[in-house]
Parts: sequence; structure tokens; C-alpha cells
Amino acid sequence: MVEFSIIVPVYQVQKYLKRLVNSVLAQDYTAYELILVDDGSSDGSEKICDEFSAKYAQVKTIHKKNGGVSSARNEGIKRAEGNYLIFLDADDYIDKNYLADVAAVVEEKAPDILIYGYCLETNSGMEKLLPKLNGDYTQESLPKDFAIFAQESSFNSVCNKVFCADIVREKQLEFPIQKIAEDGIFVCQFLQNAKSFYFVERAYYHYCQNEGSAVHKFCASRWEDENNYLKEMQKCVEYLAPEQMGIIMGIKYRNAVMFDLYNLLESDKSIYGCSNILKEHLRQNYSYIDWNIDTQERLLRLQVKMLQGQHTLELIALMRLKKKIKQLGKWDED
Repeated sequence: MVEFSIIVPVYQVQKYLKRLVNSVLAQDYTAYELILVDDGSSDGSEKICDEFSAKYAQVKTIHKKNGGVSSARNEGIKRAEGNYLIFLDADDYIDKNYLADVAAVVEEKAPDILIYGYCLETNSGMEKLLPKLNGDYTQESLPKDFAIFAQESSFNSVCNKVFCADIVREKQLEFPIQKIAEDGIFVCQFLQNAKSFYFVERAYYHYCQNEGSAVHKFCASRWEDENNYLKEMQKCVEYLAPEQMGIIMGIKYRNAVMFDLYNLLESDKSIYGCSNILKEHLRQNYSYIDWNIDTQERLLRLQVKMLQGQHTLELIALMRLKKKIKQLGKWDED
């Protein structure tokens, strides 16, 4: 019997793939299948997948044309035979006791979803991030603490969660085809169908942050992707904790705006050229945004960074945008 189906989208990760697969094969618990979905790789990743599947019976390889991480995960879901679904990224890895510990919880509690912590690994070191909640929750008990869960940095990730496969199949849940926030949409849709939740204060997943990842790049289309996520998040909050709508969505919208402002500074894009996109996003959603002291301090730090980098035009554009923000809905046409 296959208890866990571990689904890994694979695309141009020849440098990291063996580390991830070996971390799975090193597990003491063996009632799993590892599904490697090669999304049209050409760097040798596809050959590594075939080598592992030829050598190990529990490793299965699927080759497909490039369609993005969502299409790869969706293909894995279609082929999965396990009772629970686990999604891993090919450039990360897991602890040796991961599956055994998760299996023990599943056997005792049988939750619809299990949430645990992760280790964030960057060039500057490693940080362990654990859930602020612990133990059993139900549809009735989660709402009082949902705001705490929703504000955690790993809320949107599927890689620190284990999902009941029956719910995914019965509700025909899929990852949306978009560049960012596809994880968050899937999580929100699943939470709207889950009845039991279990939080573990342990970090099993090692998230190795790469500077070139999609989440750290800015492009105008990311606003559409983020809006899709924010709309689904709003449905999730309405379902689980409607009384906390203002708090949760205010923070979500604020973080989306500030995150992209930071990424703009790190990219070769001009805030001046993108300010209309940002302005329209704020005009549509300003009522949710909690423009508190913390946000003002972030804007100030942005301005200082711009001055240090001599980004004169960008600074002018940001000052204009900040003026619009202060008006909170009193938008005039330039």
C-alpha cells in the first residue's frame, strides 16, 4: 500500500536533483512513491530522473513538454496512488526522519492536512521557522487562531504540508497555471474543503533560497497572479474566519505591495514605468490595506536605499506613489 505520493516538478535542476532524491530514498519509512515530473528539461535532469526510476521501484518518472511548475504538479496528482500527497521542490531536501514522523501522526490522527515547519537556507546561513500553532484543530476550533496561521511566512507554501489525496481528487483541485502564487491558491482551495488540521512544531523541510527564483523577480503580470491569489484568500477567510477578514486581508494586501516594491529595487525595472500598475492595484484594494507605522518605515527605508543608489527618477516616482497612498482612495488622474 502506498501511503504517501511525493510529487516533484523537475526542470533544469541538474545541480540539485540528486540531493533531493537521495534525501527521500534515505527515509526509514518506505510506504511511499516518488513521482519525478520532468517538465521538458534539457540540462541532464531528465537523465537523472530515468537513472533513479530504473534503479528504485518506488521512483517513477514522467516526461512531458515544458508547461511550468503547476502543470507538472497537476500531472503528478493524476498519476498519484497514495492516500496523502506531498509536494517537494527539486532544489530543496528533507530530513531523514520526515516520513516516519509524518506517518505516525497520520496513523494516530488522520488529519485532512498536516502543517509543519521548515529550515530556510540562504548564503548567510540557516533559520528554523516553526508553526506558531501546535496540535489538533477542527473546522470549529481553527477560526479563533486562523489569523496567526495566515500570517506565517509558510502559509502559501505546499512544501511544508501534507494533503489528504481523497479531498484533492473528490474536489478536483489543481494548481492554477500562473507564474507565482500558485501554491497559495491551491492551499486556500484545500483549506476550504478540509475539516481537520494538525500542526507540528518541527522543521523537516529544507528550503534552499535561490536568488533567481520566480518569486524574487518583478514583472507586470505578477500583479494579476497575486490578485488571483488574494481573491482566493478572501474566499478562504470568509469560509474559515469571516470576523478576521479586515486584519488578515489588510496584512496580505500590504505585504503584496511592499514585497513588489522591494523586488522592483532589486530588478532592472523602473518604478517610474511601473507606478501606474502599482497605483491601480492600490486603488482597487486600498480599503484592506493597514497603512500603519510599520508600512511608513518600510517606505522610508526604500527611499534611503534609492538615494544611496542614486535612483533619482525612481525616487520621484515613489514619492508620487506615496502621495497617492496617503490619499487612501482619493485618486486623481495625472
